[in-house]
Amino acid sequence: MKYSKKLSSLTLFSALLIALVASPLAAQSAPPKDSPKQEKSATPKTEKPAEKKQEDKKSPEKKQETKKPEAKKQEPISTRSRASSFYKENSQLRKLFEPVVAEAKQHTVSVLRGTRRVAYGVIVDSTGLILTKSSELRSPLKCRLPGRKEPVDATIFGIDPETDLALLKVNETMLPFQRFDPQYKSPAVGSWVAVPDTTGSPISIGVVSVGDRKIPPASGFMGVQLAQAPSKNGVKVDLVMPGLPADNAGVKVNDIIIEVNGVKTPNRVKLIEVVSKKRPGSKIDVTVVRDGKNKKVQIVLGDREKLNAREQARSNQQNTMSGSRSDRRKDFPLAFRHDGYLVRTEVGGPVVDLDGKVVGINIARGGRVESLALPNSIVFGVIEKLKTGNFKPSIVNKGKIELIEKQLTAMEKNTKLDDKKLELRQEYETQEAIADQLKKTIENIQKQIDAAEKEKKAAQAKLKKLKTERDLFEKNRKELKKQLERLKTGMG
Repeated sequence: MKYSKKLSSLTLFSALLIALVASPLAAQSAPPKDSPKQEKSATPKTEKPAEKKQEDKKSPEKKQETKKPEAKKQEPISTRSRASSFYKENSQLRKLFEPVVAEAKQHTVSVLRGTRRVAYGVIVDSTGLILTKSSELRSPLKCRLPGRKEPVDATIFGIDPETDLALLKVNETMLPFQRFDPQYKSPAVGSWVAVPDTTGSPISIGVVSVGDRKIPPASGFMGVQLAQAPSKNGVKVDLVMPGLPADNAGVKVNDIIIEVNGVKTPNRVKLIEVVSKKRPGSKIDVTVVRDGKNKKVQIVLGDREKLNAREQARSNQQNTMSGSRSDRRKDFPLAFRHDGYLVRTEVGGPVVDLDGKVVGINIARGGRVESLALPNSIVFGVIEKLKTGNFKPSIVNKGKIELIEKQLTAMEKNTKLDDKKLELRQEYETQEAIADQLKKTIENIQKQIDAAEKEKKAAQAKLKKLKTERDLFEKNRKELKKQLERLKTGMG
């Protein structure tokens, strides 16, 4: 059995090499689309030289047809740029992998929001439990099961923020499901992998480029350019980027950063090391020297990939030219990388090796030629954990839910805007009556009338200000309730 699998893998690999080599050769040997087909000459061998010369002048194209095309330098088969497009677009090549994904596709499902697919998933239990990528989920959720035309409703049964995996539940039983073997080793670097679709050929094929490793989270970003030359006791700021975190916090050009969160930063290396350990959204207390005096500022770190969109659009053009990347594409406990061409709505499903064995779950599209997959050793543990039912969104997000509920309660207790509005309305009407009465009196109390008019205007201003504050309060209260509902259900 092992021998037959090895032989099958070797045969498939040989076929891939033939397809990869034959494709560029066929492209070179094919005539250009715009060039006319060669026709057999009807001119007899006894054609006069003058006539032949005249014919050549009329149709110079025939001379060009006899020229041999210059051989183009072929790219190496292993280049990642070729893998990103050739593997997916070559239907003949993908057809070779149909036997490889035949079993896995029976357990693969499309996860839909309405009628639009947001991710793939894989059935992991016969009772209707489906594993998929969590951060792509939006309500209302449906799943299109293998062999079914009509999708079925789905709910979120559990979430695991650490791996960005979610377990969905559909009202179905006796479903064929995929077992994840935690002992099955992840594919080695250079191994072929395939991503099954729900039917037919695989979505994509590729080669493992990086083995299992921890994917660190995104680093915080201040938005400054630091001087290369050393400064006394700190690091000089050469440039503050407008509208970014450091600028918003009041950092100025020529400030010298000497401390971050109580940690001394005598040089660039130490400063970058301290800041890079913080995630986007973290608050850091920065001490700078300005005009000979120490000044403290608090910076809320940003995400380099989301800030300064114009500059990032240039640097990310190569990564996003074939489709947007996953929002969550960093911070995973363990993952391997392959160059299978996927878009963000094609992650969440299984990835298989040449023997058709599932080796993990595609969890993110990281770049034009980069997809990340969680290995079986991680996926198996998450499935078992989520099956317990103890990780529903309302349970996982309990702390955040309680915080928002406390904020809502405090806002409702500490605000009596309706009572204040009535009080100011009565005050306004009283002052208006006094003003009317004073207007009917003699001229010697004109000053009192003017004073009453001023009070009336002041009351109107207070009333208008109160209405604005009440509208803002209502808006904030509604937004907090929406956040509370999202955290309870796990869906936006």
